[in-house]
Amino acid sequence: MSKRFGERVALATVSFSLQPGEFVGLLGPSGAGKSTLFRCIAGLERADSGAALLGEQLVGALHRHGGGRIAMVFQQFALVDRLSVLDNVLAGRLGTVPTWRGMLRRFSHEDRLLAMQCLERVSMLDHAQQRADQLS
Repeated sequence: MSKRFGERVALATVSFSLQPGEFVGLLGPSGAGKSTLFRCIAGLERADSGAALLGEQLVGALHRHGGGRIAMVFQQFALVDRLSVLDNVLAGRLGTVPTWRGMLRRFSHEDRLLAMQCLERVSMLDHAQQRADQLS
């Protein structure tokens, strides 16, 4: 995958693969292109060349058809302090539900179960109902 912003090269032919269940870290100095890479993978930026695949499917096609399975936590977090931890996690599903459901926080049982599983995965399930501004 490659990405430029005008004359500035943000990603110069980056390529890697991950195995199911594998956790990795991406390290590098400020301005090295880490966030740009994640933004391209998550479908928030369009790569100039190359593509991200999840299994056999193009990630961009997954996002366009409402089946996006890749999300990104921004460096500034962008949490809504007055909402619960669970509601903040569910905000990641906003792109997959009708606007009225998102505004009223009327997520499906499946979305809520997925959010709870994600919280459990990072040892935060016990904090699901706490307001985000009550956590460190």
